[in-house]
Amino acid sequence: MRNAIGVKFGAALFAATLTPILYFGYHDFTAERERLADEKLRELYVNCVSRAKSMEWAVINAHADLNSLRTAMPLRFLLDIPEGKPDAIPYWRSLVEQEFHRFLSLKTDYAQVGLIDADGDETLILSRNGTSLVSRPREELRNRLTAPHFTAVASLERYGIAAIPMRDAADPRRPLGEVTLLRYAAQVYDRLGRPRYVLYIDLNGAHTEYSLTHTTFETRRPAALLTGAGRYLYDPFAEERAPQRSGGGPTDIRDEYPSEVTRQILSGRSGVIADDPAALYAYAPLHPQVGDPSFYYVLFDRYPRSELEPALAPLRRRYQVGAAVALGLALALAAGVSGALTRHLRKLRNGVERIAARDLTHRIDIRSGDEIERLAAAYNDMAASLKEYHEGLERKVAERTEQIRAVEKRLTHAQKLASIGFLAAGVAHEVNNPVAIILTRIDLLRNALGRDAGTTVVKDLEVIRHHAARIGQIAGGLLTFSRSAPGPVGPVDVNRIAARVCGLIAHPLAKKGIVLATQFTEGPLMARGSETGLEQTLYNLLYNAYQATGEGGTIRVVTGVDVSEVVISVADDGIGIAPEHLDRVFDPFFTTKEPGEGTGLGLSISYGLVKEYDGALSVRSEPGAGAEFTIRLPAMAAGVSAPGAQEASAHV
Repeated sequence: MRNAIGVKFGAALFAATLTPILYFGYHDFTAERERLADEKLRELYVNCVSRAKSMEWAVINAHADLNSLRTAMPLRFLLDIPEGKPDAIPYWRSLVEQEFHRFLSLKTDYAQVGLIDADGDETLILSRNGTSLVSRPREELRNRLTAPHFTAVASLERYGIAAIPMRDAADPRRPLGEVTLLRYAAQVYDRLGRPRYVLYIDLNGAHTEYSLTHTTFETRRPAALLTGAGRYLYDPFAEERAPQRSGGGPTDIRDEYPSEVTRQILSGRSGVIADDPAALYAYAPLHPQVGDPSFYYVLFDRYPRSELEPALAPLRRRYQVGAAVALGLALALAAGVSGALTRHLRKLRNGVERIAARDLTHRIDIRSGDEIERLAAAYNDMAASLKEYHEGLERKVAERTEQIRAVEKRLTHAQKLASIGFLAAGVAHEVNNPVAIILTRIDLLRNALGRDAGTTVVKDLEVIRHHAARIGQIAGGLLTFSRSAPGPVGPVDVNRIAARVCGLIAHPLAKKGIVLATQFTEGPLMARGSETGLEQTLYNLLYNAYQATGEGGTIRVVTGVDVSEVVISVADDGIGIAPEHLDRVFDPFFTTKEPGEGTGLGLSISYGLVKEYDGALSVRSEPGAGAEFTIRLPAMAAGVSAPGAQEASAHV
């Protein structure tokens, strides 16, 4: 016993101790993980936005430098050489080349400067080759009439500058610093406003790569560069992927990230993505063409969520140590407390075994000052109660036997009532025949006397005929109520049945001084049921109301329609029913009447009959304010009429 209680008590203590540790640990881990994620998102976002702004400055500078270069004095003189002096062109071209050389020497952000004439022929190209500047020989110059940078400039307005992408995807075999990413080109006009040349400059790929990879206090990580269509231009995360695909890994962002993530990254707006389960993302657009939002590159950075877990290790270790200490304390406490408990529990077990051996005189003496002592006292009280119960068991059996005899007596009385009903049926049948003969003879005598007979004789015959007809009605009512079966179920006229039952009980009510008030709907009121069953039910309810109502009281019978149900209510202002009896009034053999005044079967039989018709019988009452019984039956569609108002009050 000691070990079992110790284990259970230890488990309970451990659960009680560990539950708050797990609860607060979960919330602390969640909060710390969210804090780290928010901090990392801010770092990623600043990283992308700061690099995008740095590269946009290069775009703005490219516009300014191109405008400055096309207004250089040697180039203006080259444009204004008269057509009749072609010998001067080489001289001024050499001066323009010197200007280009000076420009590239000072502007390390550019890799190449070129000049193309109006026919698309390359006139002068100066490129950066490592640390030196090289001019392309005349024999290597080509016609660029259909080149993108030439055709794009031709469609611009006067003095406009076109940004031409020179690379649409990453080439794993060539670093970004060795290629040109963007070319800016513009037309050059002579003094008469005629376009004579196309001037372009190429951004240095090494400068772009430096902007993407160089780390400062605010930009601590490299950033990837994409085209607006999702193609990689620079991918610093390629080495993190394992295993890479053949050919150097994905070249399109859509091939490795979920569609919702790529949709946001390529939206042309800046932002962060914090709801992806695998990684955190930040992105910012870069617009190379001033005034054209449709042409953009995207800088984005990603951080796997799995890399946040190492930062949670110190917090995890603290909670692990706390859980281990809590387990040790719980086990030690369980061992001490369970030992104290089991010592007294053995005494209690011994006492229970003595009771099982029918020794009701044994008592337990425990002085612990806690619940165990109270349990021992309860045990002693229980033993005393069992002894008292054992001694009074025969008396209780005798009382139960007497109750069973009372129930048998009620059953016998119910059988007597059934026999009386059978006898009443025979009497009613025998009475009907002579009553019919008396009525016939009275009609013959009245016809034989004619109109000239004495008034007194005719009146006496009318009185005799009236009372004989009443005897026939009473005998017919007895015959109806003596039937043993409720009859076939079908559409019945509730108003006609209620009127017939009210007429049958009107005489006893009048003798007792009770007013019978009726309110029936106009016309036939058809419901599902049987005539004899409903007659018996209404008679039982009216008879109960008769017994509960004193002289001068009122019994009200109302019929009506409620949606698809026919409603019959029988209400009185008698003594009412006690609240504790309301739930039992429909139980067989339950009655609050004096012995000999009722069997307790009337309401239960009525309840069963109404249930057979798919209806419901309910009651509401307050002591001293009377009772109201309500019958609800399914209405028959052919016979239900709109509720009307037909009231009659009788004091017979």
